[in-house]
Amino acid sequence: MSSAKKKRPVQECGQCGCFVLAKDFERHKDACGVETRISEVQLVEPNAVLVAFEQALEKWQEYLAPDVFGWVRQSSVLVNPETMLHLRVIPRQPCIYESNENKRLVLVWPCDMVSQFRVCAGSKTVGGLVRLFPAHKISEVKNVSLRPLGTFHNFYDTAHFRNYVNTFLSGSYLLPGGITQIPFYGILCRFLVGTSLTERMGNLTVSSHQDQVLRLAVGSNISIQGKGVAFEKEKLSFLDLGGNEKAKSDIFNYTVVPLQRLVPAIWWAL
Repeated sequence: MSSAKKKRPVQECGQCGCFVLAKDFERHKDACGVETRISEVQLVEPNAVLVAFEQALEKWQEYLAPDVFGWVRQSSVLVNPETMLHLRVIPRQPCIYESNENKRLVLVWPCDMVSQFRVCAGSKTVGGLVRLFPAHKISEVKNVSLRPLGTFHNFYDTAHFRNYVNTFLSGSYLLPGGITQIPFYGILCRFLVGTSLTERMGNLTVSSHQDQVLRLAVGSNISIQGKGVAFEKEKLSFLDLGGNEKAKSDIFNYTVVPLQRLVPAIWWAL
């Protein structure tokens, strides 16, 4: 077969302008017109969304620039250069990454080792399709608050940790109300992202089609809300636990009481 008759691996739909893998083109034609963000077919809508499967790569961070660190290194994903051209994004451009109903901010990097219409986000993959949306509504902020999720570790109050957070989040992009993760000496600290009321009012827009993205300005003030609480340990008896009185009574009578009766016999045997 001549090269002219060979199918191109990626084809453009004449009706919607999306780019689709040749093997999926007929499936796309049947669903053409459906909102692309909910498509079940791998595709690219230029400047709008990449619908893709994940691809795992061992030592994937070695394909990033050698000078990246902190949030940038943790939150980068790899995309095929041709796919980036179809999507019309450039290296290190912030995008919103959706997988398994989770949403986070990432930076895209070109990598020839990643197949077209695939995204590498690490050495493991998630099931199902993922979606990559170029971020368009970006606001620079100088004040960001982090609310701890889960355990409030006592080191959150230390100057050392707060300085570390400022360094780690340098050059980061965040979603208001989203979750950011910060590794610290083997502990993955999770925080809810918030901003000051003044900045939230300044970032309001009439259109809510896409999430607002925050870019931390140089010298930003990052505060951690809440404080550590020291609790005194107190021993509780079985009967101190509230509720389920009948169940507790039965368990006590059939398990604890027989053991209590055996204690004198055990001591006598000793």
